[in-house]
Amino acid sequence: MDVEDVVKDIVLRQNGMMLAVLPPDAVECAGAED
Repeated sequence: MDVEDVVKDIVLRQNGMMLAVLPPDAVECAGAED
């Protein structure tokens, strides 16, 4: 894994609570960047 991937993973974990309250479409769009 690249360092950038690790940072993204950490950020996603930190934003987990925020992502949980977003509409499913928004979450899918955010995950599609992978």
